[in-house]
Amino acid sequence: MTATPTPVPHLLRRGLPGGEWRRPTVTALGVAVVGALAIGLLADDYRLPVLMTVLVYGVVLVGMDVQIGYANQLAMSQPVFMAIGAYSTAAVSTHLDWPPLAGLATGLVITLVLGYVVARAVLRVAGMALTLVSLFLLLISGHLLLVTEFLGASNGLGGIPPLSRALGDPVTFCFLVLGVLVVTVLVAARVMGSATGLEVHVLAEDEAVARSLGINVRRRKVQVFVFGALLADVAGFLFAHGQGFIAPEQFDVAFALSLMLMFFLGGRRSIVGGLIGAAVLLFLPTIDPAVANNLLIIQGVLLTLVLMFARDGIVGLVRLAAGAVARRGRPDVEPADTGAATAEPDLAALPHGRRGGGVAPILVTDGVRKQFGGLAAVDGVSLSVPDRGILPIVGPNGAGKTTYFGVVSGLLPADGGTVHLAGADVTRLADWRRARLGLSRTFQLVRLPGSLSVLDNVASGVRIANTAGLWRSLTRPELTEARAQARQVLEGLGIADLAHQDPGGLTLAGQRFVELARALAGRPSLLLLDEPASGLSDAQREQMAQRLRRIAEHLPILLIEHDLDFIGRLTDHVVVLATGRSIYEGELSGLAADPVVAEAYLGAAPSVPHDAPPAAEPQPAT
Repeated sequence: MTATPTPVPHLLRRGLPGGEWRRPTVTALGVAVVGALAIGLLADDYRLPVLMTVLVYGVVLVGMDVQIGYANQLAMSQPVFMAIGAYSTAAVSTHLDWPPLAGLATGLVITLVLGYVVARAVLRVAGMALTLVSLFLLLISGHLLLVTEFLGASNGLGGIPPLSRALGDPVTFCFLVLGVLVVTVLVAARVMGSATGLEVHVLAEDEAVARSLGINVRRRKVQVFVFGALLADVAGFLFAHGQGFIAPEQFDVAFALSLMLMFFLGGRRSIVGGLIGAAVLLFLPTIDPAVANNLLIIQGVLLTLVLMFARDGIVGLVRLAAGAVARRGRPDVEPADTGAATAEPDLAALPHGRRGGGVAPILVTDGVRKQFGGLAAVDGVSLSVPDRGILPIVGPNGAGKTTYFGVVSGLLPADGGTVHLAGADVTRLADWRRARLGLSRTFQLVRLPGSLSVLDNVASGVRIANTAGLWRSLTRPELTEARAQARQVLEGLGIADLAHQDPGGLTLAGQRFVELARALAGRPSLLLLDEPASGLSDAQREQMAQRLRRIAEHLPILLIEHDLDFIGRLTDHVVVLATGRSIYEGELSGLAADPVVAEAYLGAAPSVPHDAPPAAEPQPAT
């Protein structure tokens, strides 16, 4: 009986039938229909201005969802850029008598420049530090608005004209704002449902993994920050012309906290979640005067309840309810098999980055050093990796093996020596640049973003969106292409049945095979594997060894391993590191007879395997 895959509650959970535009289009059309009905119902109602404010805030909150919900940039700077949009158009409209579009252009230019500068500076920090820095930015901007006479100081700016005579009608203006919101939702949902959005997901959970996949983390983070800032600017522009008056207190810390409450109440990682939260909070005071008089208390209670019991907000509760209803109609199924390779592999279908002659070295390190304080973790290691085959590195704990891997991959900067990849000097290149040149790696402890399915974890390794900008993300079905390549790799390793499962629900063996698939998906020219057999059973180790032997026929592999028996299944050549230095390179059978190795690593002569076991396919590991 076929097991039901563990569901992954995520925008990128599975492919979009009919093209990558389907889900964003359906979402945007839903917002358009509901918004139009609401405007029609409230056209002659005193609550129409409230609806207009909900729609304006919705534009800001879409940007917040991309920035906070998906990219994990917990910043409170949205009111700053909203104030720039509002005050720019107000100033040029009232003082200079320029048309509103000139005010919009002015605000966008200021926001683009300031947003880029702030992002480059602020995004060096993360977590609570980023929140505090953005909060101080908000306080500084509020003070400047209070003391700048040209902007009305504490009195604010009034007499802001409508966008046009036709748009002076509140109902017509609401439809304009709704149109802007629909386009915003469409673009944001499309980008987050693209291969570029997949990169944003990975960097939000693990920046080291993102860089190892060729993702320029700083560039993507700046793009996300500026995207959110531009949407806030547009919302400020609409807010100013809709209200006709703006003041500094409309863009203060209290407003920032209200936006946060709307965002978390509606639901993070949902493009329309913030819009739902805004509708709930802004229409609450219209229910009853008692609610309006105690609004601050109600907001505080709601925020506390959301953070304690519904981390994904209203949208998250709806998803849980929908999932429960869907499961009620399903028959009982056997538990999903979450082990390692469970099908016949098709290794001939695996992508390969280059096919050399197996003689010229693909990687050469000359005198590589890495120090931590006064301790040399890697001390002058020189090593050549041939263009084909497997080269294992062994050594005792603390020998410097993982540090050496970090220097080779670019995760750690070298303090001395050189690293050449395919003849190019990459010593000073960042890790993401080395990944784009064909270097791919796994980690000692498996690192798979839990919010992504197995398929999307592997698709993130395809690197198809590494250089994609906004236009390319919107117009090309790159996520579909990346998933197609990811499926090919999963089938090649015999784990295609895991594609739509949650990686957190897999056994360690399954996770290691998925991480190997992700490393292969980018068609690398060199594969670095950090203890790929660690924690696996004997049958699973044999499965891994067979896959690696076949992969090594086309792709050079440099690996770290402790298990000499496992190494004996792969190759008869080995390198030994101890105290950060290479103390032996040669036949595996010669380890026991080498006195330096015996003293530094082995202690006593071990039973070193001489021959790899037969290559018969073992039974699937469970």
